Amino acid sequence: MNQHVTAAVGSRVFISHAHEDDMFADRLARLLEGDGYSVFSNVSLEPAADWTSTILDGLRSADVVIFVVPAREGGGKNALAELGAAKAMGKRIVPVLPETSRSWNADVARIVSHSAVVDASRFSDETLVGALALQN
Repeated sequence: MNQHVTAAVGSRVFISHAHEDDMFADRLARLLEGDGYSVFSNVSLEPAADWTSTILDGLRSADVVIFVVPAREGGGKNALAELGAAKAMGKRIVPVLPETSRSWNADVARIVSHSAVVDASRFSDETLVGALALQN
């Protein structure tokens, strides 16, 4: 397990999320990029792109994976597959709840990542990136 892998500014961050969370993922990507991280998210993928290869390449090259916990049980099946792939690759995983109301769905992310889940709704845009503790 790479639990102690850090992601210094300039590191590559992969944001795994369900399509219903595109707006949150885009906001998070902009915040991370503003702090100097290189971010991969499927929000910007073209419809005709080879998504599977592109996403797997993004996961392989990532220093850390941020997993946005899906809103509903069974939702975000692709994101859950990305979570499993990240785990198999030994990536550091940081689970994030966009809303406190999703806390019931955080157990899977907590178990797989062996990490506390960050409740993004408790932080302002100015403090969210620090709360992710990517450098710890």
